[in-house]
Amino acid sequence: MPIEIGLNPINTTKVLSYCQIIDITERKRAEERFRQVIEGAPNGMVMVGREGKIALVNLQIEKSFGYSRDELLGQPIEMLVPERFRGHHLGYRNGFMAEPSTRSMGSGRDLYGLRKDGSEFPVEIGLNPIETEQGLMVLGTIVDITERKQAEETSAEVRNNSPA
Repeated sequence: MPIEIGLNPINTTKVLSYCQIIDITERKRAEERFRQVIEGAPNGMVMVGREGKIALVNLQIEKSFGYSRDELLGQPIEMLVPERFRGHHLGYRNGFMAEPSTRSMGSGRDLYGLRKDGSEFPVEIGLNPIETEQGLMVLGTIVDITERKQAEETSAEVRNNSPA
């Protein structure tokens, strides 16, 4: 069984310690369930700390962006944002942290991700604040909408080329 041990010295004439042993089985189970949910999600999921460093990614993020997990963890989230949008990203991130709430992003504007190979792709992003032992973090859900955009463009072309 997984345990956590805490030792505290007791000030006496003899060398004594107070020992506390805590069963953390349920905490470990909850952590594993959370990990499985994130890993098995059909959309990309990335968790970022207050400083903008990537703390967690799932397999879909690896597939969508072309980076391995090891290449992403501890890096600034801006590495996944095209250069032309990075200047505003810090302000958006600070604004979110000042007033954290569940948000859908991109309404009224086009958002893009930046792959390792330098190519961009259209995305939709949802943000969720998560309180953790390390403080406030943001869980971002990222959906690659390339196919939807292509279908919309094809549909628009068909409408524009149809006789009235």
